[in-house]
Amino acid sequence: MMSGGRHAVARALAALGVSCALFIVAPTLARAEPRDPAAAEALFDEARQLMKDGRYARACGLFEASQRLDPGVGTLLNLGDCLETLGRFASAWARFREAASAALSAGQTEREQIARGRAATLEGKLARLVVRVPEGAVEPQLVKDGVPMDRAAWGSAVPLDPGEHALEATAPGKKTWRRTIDVPKAAGVVTIDVPPLEDAAPPQPPPPAPLTVAPLSAAPPASRPREEGRGLGVQRGVAIGTGSVGAIALFLAGGFALSARSVYSDARSHCTSAGCDPDGVRLGHDAGVSADVATVSVIVGGVALAAATVLWLTAK
Repeated sequence: MMSGGRHAVARALAALGVSCALFIVAPTLARAEPRDPAAAEALFDEARQLMKDGRYARACGLFEASQRLDPGVGTLLNLGDCLETLGRFASAWARFREAASAALSAGQTEREQIARGRAATLEGKLARLVVRVPEGAVEPQLVKDGVPMDRAAWGSAVPLDPGEHALEATAPGKKTWRRTIDVPKAAGVVTIDVPPLEDAAPPQPPPPAPLTVAPLSAAPPASRPREEGRGLGVQRGVAIGTGSVGAIALFLAGGFALSARSVYSDARSHCTSAGCDPDGVRLGHDAGVSADVATVSVIVGGVALAAATVLWLTAK
């Protein structure tokens, strides 16, 4: 019973593992489903006819489009054959190897052997590119034919189709380095050493704005001499201010005088022939203070008004 129980547990775990694997792989499989098999088939047939007519460049483009719409081992084999005919040995080699992997996954043993044999035949025709970057320098970003090169590919012999290829190295704060590589049709290795990038020149300040010269016009009329007597002048302004102070002082004097008189009357109501009570003494004191302030205000007001009069009369 214990052995049977262990086998049951093992089978359950295996089933669970398969379910998890299907759950993980299912989104990928869904994305890999053909998007338009009918269009892919039409493009494939047209590409086959173009190859018979010798129009290989157009045929290769249609095979690539058909592979995107409906991936298949047969399409990859035809695409590899088309690219090899054009002399693009590296691209053809990559397509044959891709076809071999796809055939292995699909259980198509015969097609796998055909694809691997075609790829092996091309091995001796491949031209390879080695890009070396100096150590210790600022690590650049390499772009080959508009596609960024993976860091792992630096220093490795990577198959490349014959013809001209553009290589570019960039880094922040550095000048961009560019090189056109001419890969020969014969098999061999082309080695490119990327030099240390030079520092970029600092940004130049914008040029100054051009001076705009206004056209000459008739001379402006001569200004007339300032007419004297316009306005009040500084001295008369001071006279007005001084007179205002004097008027305020006299107004306050009148107010304090009335207050002193009222308070003094209240103080007398708290006093007798014998003397004044505390409230009477306090009120009498307040009345005296108000009277003193009124006196000082009268003096200040009178002096201010007199000064204002003098300033006004003596001003130009």
